[in-house]
Amino acid sequence: MIDSSVFSLQSSLEGNYLNVPLYHAAKLDEIAVNVLQEDCPDFLIPFRLMSRNDNNLLRYKLINAIALEYSNLTLPGAAFAEMYLSLLKPFLKGKDWFLNYHNICIDKKYVYLNKELTQAFYIYIPEESCCNSDEEILHFFQAVLNNVTITDDSSFMVRLYQYFSRGDTTLSDLYLIVEDENKKIKSVVSAGEVKSQTYTAPQTVPEINAAERERVQPVEAPVQRQEIPAPVSVEKEKKTGLFGGGKKKGKKAESSAVSPEVSFGADGFGSDDEVMKALFGEEKKKKKEKPLKQKKEKVFSEEKGKGLFGGRKKSTVVPEADHESAVSEKQDAVNSQSGYMQQDYIQNSIPEPLMSGEDDTTEICEDGMEQVGGYLELMDGSIQGAPVRIELSFDKPYITLGRNSSNSVKPDVLFDSELKRIGRMHARIEKREDAPYIIDLGSANHTSLNGQVLIPNCPYPLKNGDELTFAPGTPIRYRVNL
Repeated sequence: MIDSSVFSLQSSLEGNYLNVPLYHAAKLDEIAVNVLQEDCPDFLIPFRLMSRNDNNLLRYKLINAIALEYSNLTLPGAAFAEMYLSLLKPFLKGKDWFLNYHNICIDKKYVYLNKELTQAFYIYIPEESCCNSDEEILHFFQAVLNNVTITDDSSFMVRLYQYFSRGDTTLSDLYLIVEDENKKIKSVVSAGEVKSQTYTAPQTVPEINAAERERVQPVEAPVQRQEIPAPVSVEKEKKTGLFGGGKKKGKKAESSAVSPEVSFGADGFGSDDEVMKALFGEEKKKKKEKPLKQKKEKVFSEEKGKGLFGGRKKSTVVPEADHESAVSEKQDAVNSQSGYMQQDYIQNSIPEPLMSGEDDTTEICEDGMEQVGGYLELMDGSIQGAPVRIELSFDKPYITLGRNSSNSVKPDVLFDSELKRIGRMHARIEKREDAPYIIDLGSANHTSLNGQVLIPNCPYPLKNGDELTFAPGTPIRYRVNL
């Protein structure tokens, strides 16, 4: 297996580099060297042959990509298929460039993916002793599968596990299986889109002439049918209803109320006002509203010393206008408090300590339990769209930080989409035994720690009081509190 422990990372003003040393006994594949220098395929990172300390080395200029070791592998089935196919492709296509796929480095720290996880980039070491066996390569692809979580189709992973368990696995068959699954996923998605389009309601109604409308919709004919003057009698006799006026008038109103000819509205179900008039009359409706109004006026117009219990309990006179103002102020206070809490939640901040002298790193959880952990605090509060506080007391092994975008895979901590200098997957913070570690995920505008630009895909420990800066050109600075 290729020994990646001798690899070294180097940062300079020109860029970031990966150095692979070659010793005196090294035998280079001259054909592969010429091919990679003249016509390097897009799935390999080009290199230069250099000399340092009397030894030769291969220097690969790193691109803005995420190492497979630090990629988020919780994916929908379609995204996983695209990623897995891109990882398999170099092992099948390398022979077109006269390359031996056994010389492709399969250390997850030095296998890179683009931000969309759709294109893989490897380093190729054209030296005879730097080779991987077929078993090691198959183990690499099974290890990648073990670290993946497919969110929408668990049967996909089951089928791949079944294939690996057969014992006669080949890279070409594995590629065909994943490619076939990818086609099935795309056909299901496209079939769903066609189905949704099939059942879409038409946007325009076809025009039909008057004769056809009469034949198709004879329901409009009742306009000419015999009218029952129930609504007219309600207008003339305001006291007519089920319980108002004489029996004859009551029966007349009742019959008109249940008749199917009563004043149907445009929706075919009748007008609420007309039905209420037919059932109860206008006087009845007014009587229902009047007691409530009188009661309200009575409660808030009592003289001082009189209350609801006739003087036994004193009550302060509250004018109606002042009462409404008091209720409004109380509601504003509640809304203000609710808005404050919501804003704190959005900005990933912890509520202020309940008592002076409490530790700022204490978080009161919803279940009443306390969690103690560090956080990153924004040093310049005027930057719009940057989280004011980023908690480090996370439950999973790491959190990702990045700009909000249309990508299906989102970072855990979102910066506003207007902050263009923050990458879509900019950095990652890992939780290790002694301290949290910051890792730049191949961002175009870099991450710096205490003024030092970080080498991408390389972990750096965070200490209390450190200054962490994203996109140093237009800095977004955080202070580390542990």
